[in-house]
Amino acid sequence: MQSKPMSRTDSTSRADVERVRDRDLSAWLTTSTLAVLGCGAEWHGPSRMMMAAIAPLSERYPGRVQVAHLDTDVSPDATRRYDLRSIPTVLLFDRGRAVGRVVGLTSLADVCSAIERQLAAIAN
Repeated sequence: MQSKPMSRTDSTSRADVERVRDRDLSAWLTTSTLAVLGCGAEWHGPSRMMMAAIAPLSERYPGRVQVAHLDTDVSPDATRRYDLRSIPTVLLFDRGRAVGRVVGLTSLADVCSAIERQLAAIAN
C-alpha cells in the first residue's frame, strides 16, 4: 500500500521545531543519538508542509530522536556539504554522521520508516 503525501493537517506548526543554521549545526548534531534535520526554505510550500509534519517526531520517539529545521536559503555551507539539490529533504544523523535521507514531500510513514531503520541499526 502506497502512502499519501502529507497535508497541512497532518501535524503541528513548524514553529515547534528547533531552527539551526550553519554556525550551530555541528553543535546540534552532537547532542542526540539520532538527529532528524528537515531541510527546506521558508518560502517553499512543500518545505513548510514537511517541517510541520516532522515537528512531533521527537515526541513520537522520546529520548531517541531530536528534530530541527535548516533553512537552506540562510545556510549555504550545510546546503553544499550535504548536497541538498532538492527541497524538502530530511537528513538523518547518527552521532554527527549523515546516515540517511528522504527527498521530496513524502508521507510521514516514509520518514518514520527511515527513522525506524536507523534506530534498529544503532541498537545492533
